[in-house]
Amino acid sequence: MSLASWVRREWSAVGLVVDGRDELFRWVTERMVETGFLEDAEGAVRRLVERERIMSTAIFPGVAVPHARCPDARGVGISAVLLSRSIDFGAQDGKPVKLVFTLLGPPEATAEHVQALGAIAKVVRDQQRLQRLLEAPDLDSFLAELTA
Repeated sequence: MSLASWVRREWSAVGLVVDGRDELFRWVTERMVETGFLEDAEGAVRRLVERERIMSTAIFPGVAVPHARCPDARGVGISAVLLSRSIDFGAQDGKPVKLVFTLLGPPEATAEHVQALGAIAKVVRDQQRLQRLLEAPDLDSFLAELTA
C-alpha cells in the first residue's frame, strides 16, 4: 500500500510552528479527534510520549516517525507535517527534525501498522524525494509529492 492510503490532509501541515515535540503531538491528535478518528487526544499524546521515552523515533536525518497504539483509533492513520523550523526529538545523532510522520492505530492492527511504517521508510530513503518534501512550498505540493 502507498502512503496515500493512510495520510489525511486534515491532519497534515506545511510550515506548522510548534515549540516542541509534545506541542506537535497535541496539534496532531486534536485534529484526529476533530475528524472522528480518535476520541481521546490526551491519551494518544501520553502514548506517543511514552513511546519516545523508550527510544527516539527520529530515525532518519531530519525525520521522525512517532507511532503508538491507541485503543480508540478508528483504523491506521498518518499525519505528515513539515515544520517551519526544526525541533529537538531526542535523536541519537543529536540533530533536530523538520519532517514528522505521526502514525496511530489500534492495538489489533499490527500488520497494517508495520506496512504503514514500511511505506514511510520507502519515501524517506529516496533522497531526491525527501529533498522535494523538505522544500515543499505548500500543503498541496507536499501531499502530491508524498502520495506520488
